[in-house]
Amino acid sequence: MWLQLSEVDVELGGRSVLRGVSAAVSAGELVVIVGPNGAGKSTLVRALAGLVVPSRGSVRAFGNDPARSDRRVIARHVAYLPQQYDLAFPFIVEEVVLLGRYS
Repeated sequence: MWLQLSEVDVELGGRSVLRGVSAAVSAGELVVIVGPNGAGKSTLVRALAGLVVPSRGSVRAFGNDPARSDRRVIARHVAYLPQQYDLAFPFIVEEVVLLGRYS
């Protein structure tokens, strides 16, 4: 499996954001995450990128736990840009995307 979540719970600020999420994605599959505001879509992506650690369950990306893996290894496969991001320089979109590919 390329990405795998097993019974993942995530709590942020004492509030349960994700509960019991399981999914498996194979290489080459296209997956879309859809839901209303506050449903946990961004938190799910952050867990896959290793930016938040589940309070329960496990996340595997490319066979490793992304929260405990070398960040350079994860950066070769995953780039994450938060919804709100202030740039100090006037980059164009292409440059911001390319920065995400730098590991």
